[in-house]
Amino acid sequence: MSSPNITTGEPVLRQPLLSGCKKPIWLLISVTIVCVIMLLPTPAGLTLYGKASLATFLFIAVVWASEAVAFDITGPLLITVVTLVAWGAGGMASGTAMKFALSGLSEPAVWLIFGVFILSTAAIESNLAYRLAYKIVARAGAKPRILTLAYMLLEFPLALLMPSITARAGFMEPICRATVASTGAMPIDKTLKQGKEPSQFAKLIYLSNTYAILLSGISFLTAATTWPFVSALLKNLTGFDLNWGYSILLFFPTAFILTIIAWLYLNWFFRPEFDVATGGQKKAQEELKKLGPMSTREKQTLVIIGIAIILWATDFIHHLGSTVIALGVGWFLWLFGIITWKQVSRNTPWGILVVLGAALAFGNLIEVSGAMAWLGKIVLNLTEGMPIILIFAILVLVSASVRSMEASGIALIAPLAPIIVAAAEGWQIPGADTVLLLVIGTVGHAAYLLPMEMTSNMVMYSGGYFESKDMLKSGWFFSLIYLLFWIITAFTYWKWIGLW
Repeated sequence: MSSPNITTGEPVLRQPLLSGCKKPIWLLISVTIVCVIMLLPTPAGLTLYGKASLATFLFIAVVWASEAVAFDITGPLLITVVTLVAWGAGGMASGTAMKFALSGLSEPAVWLIFGVFILSTAAIESNLAYRLAYKIVARAGAKPRILTLAYMLLEFPLALLMPSITARAGFMEPICRATVASTGAMPIDKTLKQGKEPSQFAKLIYLSNTYAILLSGISFLTAATTWPFVSALLKNLTGFDLNWGYSILLFFPTAFILTIIAWLYLNWFFRPEFDVATGGQKKAQEELKKLGPMSTREKQTLVIIGIAIILWATDFIHHLGSTVIALGVGWFLWLFGIITWKQVSRNTPWGILVVLGAALAFGNLIEVSGAMAWLGKIVLNLTEGMPIILIFAILVLVSASVRSMEASGIALIAPLAPIIVAAAEGWQIPGADTVLLLVIGTVGHAAYLLPMEMTSNMVMYSGGYFESKDMLKSGWFFSLIYLLFWIITAFTYWKWIGLW
């Protein structure tokens, strides 16, 4: 049955009940968990408010882990639940509870991401980002080893211009496709139908880009949406202020070293069947010809983004803050007519911004309800007497195991952050809570096992040139290297520079 649309007069098909829910059974399970917890006796040392907050923690963790509904639309759901808990169990007036649930949307981290997407829109719409990428690819040569290195290193400057790892994957996938197609390689399903072996070179090109997108995303504060979120949690939970310049000092060296290791490892694991591939270089040269000489609009964008980068890097001198710089500098892009609001709106992931704000408010709920301190004591008791480095390793491995079931790093970090900070504070080691949260933040990008762990993985996987098993076989060992390097970084390099 259908009814006519009032505006167009065209018939509108009726959707099935719960059609917006991807996995209704998991939504039902999450609600059941909440009901069971609330019916159980309240444990000693925990208030009803704290118990309701923990029930919310498990509810949203199951929803996120199972992808019962699309991640982007969980923001309004979480805001509603936080409001109900603060009102029903926390004793707040309804208006006060709603303000509390919406408080995360006023956090600078949310607006920093929006400001960065203003700059990103200008880089994309003016063609500056494309020109940079095509220039690097055009000069990379045609040897697989050099080509993959160029593609992987390209992700770092791209991260300055495109803060979305999904956008970077969407940009690089056509280049990867042209590169492998020039060698005669076909998607795996077509290759198998012809009775041929899938191309190792195609797997190498696609997975090296997949790895590099993830690694570049942790190299500095604005390289992906994860770090601004972690930065806000750090400020709220530990008082540590992570600025843009200091984030490069903390993360870029290890991220860069891991990129080189990934390049060597993947070239060894997926040994290409030939020595020369010219497709990517040829496509880049063709695209550069289409772009023509650098336009005035591109030059203006380059100057304005350059100013933003300089101000971010010198924040330790003027203390303006990354958010003010992004929004203030970005405003000039509108002033000079380089971008329009419609373009910015189209390129901004509004759903993710709402989820970030809601998750920050949820973190506050866990803290003010006493649930954070209660859980922290439990973790502290369980780890009593253990060496700190062993505790770090256990928590990182547990977090990585949970991460393998999540579709987003934020979905991992949001519920875990208050708990691990509370536990670390009990060690009475200055800076340990900050360091542990930063390491868990890097686990948010440990998505090397399966395509569904990150949207950027799915974009690259959609090309059809590698299978899930290829990612799993190569990814499990690199994941261990990745986690080990960040633990070593925390206990050596970060100590040398005085973080703790």
